[in-house]
Amino acid sequence: TNTRRLTEESEELQEKLDESLDASVHLSQASSGTLVLQQKLLDSQETVVQLQKELLQCKDEQLRAVTSSVKSSVQETVKEEFRSYSSVVKSGQQDQTPVTPASIVSVVKKVVEEED
Repeated sequence: TNTRRLTEESEELQEKLDESLDASVHLSQASSGTLVLQQKLLDSQETVVQLQKELLQCKDEQLRAVTSSVKSSVQETVKEEFRSYSSVVKSGQQDQTPVTPASIVSVVKKVVEEED
């Protein structure tokens, strides 16, 4: 009887050990799956960071291109407007008659006559 009891206890302990081993295997598999998922998450995050770097570089290049384009456009506009202003000033100088004391007297007489 003592042997039988010890045999039964041994069998019960063996069953519990088997259950524990099964639970341990499942836990290990779950842990392994978690590690795989964590690695995939890290890989994805690295990809996101790399894509963000590439996007920043692209935006930086676009900003430089726009800045260069605006600068060039402003320079051309200023040159054209300066040429226009310069030509107006030159043509205005050619059409002017010189100012003399006699011409001033004449203009003043006309204004006085028109006011009377």
